[in-house]
Amino acid sequence: MNTLPTNLAPLGAELHRLRTLAGMSTTQLASLIGLSQSAVSRFDRGERRPDREVVRAWHAHCLAAARIRIDNRSLPHWQYEELQAAVAEMDDPAFPDRLERLLDDAETEVASMFTIYRQGLVERQRALWAELSTATELRSFGPALVPGQLQTEEYARLLFALDAEHAGLQPADIDAAIAGRLDYGRSMRERPDVIFHAVVTEYALRLPLPGASPKLRSGLLRNLVDAATCPNITIQILPMSAPVPSMILGGFGIATSTGGKATVYVETYSAQLTFTAARDLEEYEHRWRLFTGSALTPQETIRWAQQHLK
Repeated sequence: MNTLPTNLAPLGAELHRLRTLAGMSTTQLASLIGLSQSAVSRFDRGERRPDREVVRAWHAHCLAAARIRIDNRSLPHWQYEELQAAVAEMDDPAFPDRLERLLDDAETEVASMFTIYRQGLVERQRALWAELSTATELRSFGPALVPGQLQTEEYARLLFALDAEHAGLQPADIDAAIAGRLDYGRSMRERPDVIFHAVVTEYALRLPLPGASPKLRSGLLRNLVDAATCPNITIQILPMSAPVPSMILGGFGIATSTGGKATVYVETYSAQLTFTAARDLEEYEHRWRLFTGSALTPQETIRWAQQHLK
């Protein structure tokens, strides 16, 4: 999936400022850090995201060089005072943390929904599933919509119909996307090596979709019960009678791969956002704990669904 880092400009501007204060060229700084000049130039222009070790080394070398410039006293008076203030700022124990927060912001990626729709729904799904192929655990919170892995054909078709004209979706693309979505849902039941955990609100199950048949909701409930019988799948319903534990701004998914690396996926009207920064992961883990704690237990969920099927 074509994604672009969204917040590299502030980090690049700050790295450029530090290098300028140090009085170093990109070639000089690259030699000190042990990188190519082209790599340092791209970091400096905000065109590429450096790793944490590079940011720490950048700060350390620029601080050392700026101190040398002060000791040489070869600058005009006004520049000398400006550099002294900058060195005091860079020497603040909290400064490296501020730099790393800029790096965290740069770890957010965005994929435009306009671009996604132009590439085609099927291609979008394939790209996302390729990203998730290394995941050992998938978690999904669906406040307004049933997660794709648990959708029925009718439900998926009605959802696509809501935006088909606006997004310029063609019938053949919709058919292929629905078939792929259903296949992916079935594959989750056949992959014991992947844990799937979903929290679905009662509202999502009751969502009044135009053109829905009387059997839409019962079909979804049967699908949930069937999925919940798989040993690798956990389903929890958040009933409308349950206290809301947190402000609900939208759904999200959390994918954890081998080694524990986690990625959060959030979809808006205009973009799909991908978060990997630690502070963002902590925020979504916190929300996940709140929602799972307020939802029915897996056993209660099955009983709830079976009762509503009667």
